[in-house]
Amino acid sequence: MLAFDSTSEGNAYATESPVLHHQHFSAMQMKLHQLKQSKVTRFTKTHRKYPEITKLDGVTKPKKHVAKHHIQTTKGPPVTSKLREMSSEK
Repeated sequence: MLAFDSTSEGNAYATESPVLHHQHFSAMQMKLHQLKQSKVTRFTKTHRKYPEITKLDGVTKPKKHVAKHHIQTTKGPPVTSKLREMSSEK
């Protein structure tokens, strides 16, 4: 990070300042921490309750039931209906 200093003649020059760099980085970390603490939403609460939903381990848990689900579909093209105008009352 660059620090700008001025001379008695009014000229400015830039210097590399590790202290300012560290202070800037620490301030950014603090702001990020505060942002994380203030952004508790229902999604955050859900994630805290079920953290495994975001894990990408590729292993699924065994099913707790033996039910099989079957979705019956129709043969041929999808069923459609004729287009019509919406009622003006709505």
